[in-house]
Amino acid sequence: MAVQVWIGEKPDNPNERKAIIALANGLDRLEGLYVMIANFSVGGRAIDLVILKSDAIFIMELKHVDGQVFGSVNGKWKVVSKSGSTKELNPGRKNPYGQVVNYFYNFTNFLNDHKTEIVSPQKASNIDFRAAKRVIVLVPTVEPGSEIDLDWKVQVKGLDELPTYLLTERSSGIELSDDELQRIPKLLHCEPWQELNNLLAGVMPAWAATPSEPQVPLPPAEPEPPVQAPPPPAAPWWQTALRGANSWTGGVLTVFVLLALVWTLAALQPLRPTSNEPINQATIGPVPTIPEGGLPENVVNGVAEVHQRVARRWDRQQAKWIGADEESADILVTLETVDFNNGNIRLSWTIENRRNVPAKMALVPENIVIADNQVKYLIDATRSDPVGVVEVKRGGKQTATVVVPQAVRPNAITLKIGLVSQPFGGASWIVNVPQ
Repeated sequence: MAVQVWIGEKPDNPNERKAIIALANGLDRLEGLYVMIANFSVGGRAIDLVILKSDAIFIMELKHVDGQVFGSVNGKWKVVSKSGSTKELNPGRKNPYGQVVNYFYNFTNFLNDHKTEIVSPQKASNIDFRAAKRVIVLVPTVEPGSEIDLDWKVQVKGLDELPTYLLTERSSGIELSDDELQRIPKLLHCEPWQELNNLLAGVMPAWAATPSEPQVPLPPAEPEPPVQAPPPPAAPWWQTALRGANSWTGGVLTVFVLLALVWTLAALQPLRPTSNEPINQATIGPVPTIPEGGLPENVVNGVAEVHQRVARRWDRQQAKWIGADEESADILVTLETVDFNNGNIRLSWTIENRRNVPAKMALVPENIVIADNQVKYLIDATRSDPVGVVEVKRGGKQTATVVVPQAVRPNAITLKIGLVSQPFGGASWIVNVPQ
């Protein structure tokens, strides 16, 4: 069996059960052992799903969504349904990015603390479980038009493309035998999900056809003893005479029926392409990228109250800007508001410079990019305040405003706003537009 499913507790959510069943079916056709550990706790934290294979570990957060998803590293995530209604993902809790990062630390700390119980002491000195992958899984798929912008730490995949991703990805330095893989769920005190493991898995079914409960096949019925039929009565003399007279005709008819049957079966076989015909193969589209700032709570009187901050620190060893928390940051850039009134789009910024040298942010189209799913909007640098560039002295803070001299497209749902280079390299935000 290519897949083993272990659980801490049976998932209560039908969509979560359905996702695990669908994924197990999809992985069962692959070579090698895949160990799925679902709905378990480690370090006091409940984890949705972990998948282990010989050369990789995947720590996952499952999210069932029914529309386009908009989110980022910071801030709230939103789901926009096909009808246009908007709801928050994970209301009152960390966003999915924060959840899967917390899962990662709890789970990898547990593995590193139990190395010698999983692998030999010699092997333990060369393995670091922090090479595990962090994945947010949108179930059943990532809807086209979604805008999700994350850093290198976390990947976003749809459930439909997950088997291919799991097959091709590797975790550096991780090599585990089948026995070592199975020691991990036992150390976590998980149990096999026996009713699911008993299934004969096939190819991954369509989401609509996947049950939310394992459907264990019934055992075959006991065969009943054959009933001895009474011997047929002797045929009358006239039937015997007729059978002999028609024996030649019956033989010809039998041959004709057999030939017709062979022709019908051949016609039912799927057509095979000729050597010059292309064979259609399934392809997986790219997962949308995701910005850094979060979505605002709402848009009131045509003004989006964003107030989302991006923090960067200059790393001397790497000689480049890196992400940082607000306390250790050298420069903070905050998109404060986006005003959609009066046929313009007006963006207000705050730039704080904690370095010992001045910092600049160019207020020109080459540095500030604004777009929805279809249209790119150009700012007018002559209407920026200050014009062209804002310079922030060391230890200082400045505000700035840029203006797009056109209205947002009526059918737009969100704007993606990005900095290309100044003052600290690329950064981006997603902002709701008035509906």
